[in-house]
Amino acid sequence: MEFENGFSIILIVSSIVMFLVGLNYLKNPPKYSDAFKGWTKSKYEGRSKAHWDFSHNYGGKLYLKLAFILFLLGSIGIFVRLGFKIGFILAIVIMGVGVTVIRIKVENALIDKFGK
Repeated sequence: MEFENGFSIILIVSSIVMFLVGLNYLKNPPKYSDAFKGWTKSKYEGRSKAHWDFSHNYGGKLYLKLAFILFLLGSIGIFVRLGFKIGFILAIVIMGVGVTVIRIKVENALIDKFGK
């Protein structure tokens, strides 16, 4: 892998981070407390301990899937020649879209499971 392939470097490193985050959410999720209610990422996540646990469990599974996809794209990117700037921007956009999709899916799953 050449150093100037920003696309692959960013996606492979990010896939490792996403994998660790997903494992942490599944194995050791943050503890629920009323103090977290104002700091949650969604208005549904902090409603109760059940909401909190479900969102971190489901989100952890989605982060593991995103990690696999990022690693796969980064591995494929080794064989594709992109300029550093184009690869960097493309990798950041892919990661941003992935994390946004996870947040939307968790929010929708909370609404489906617990209602509004």
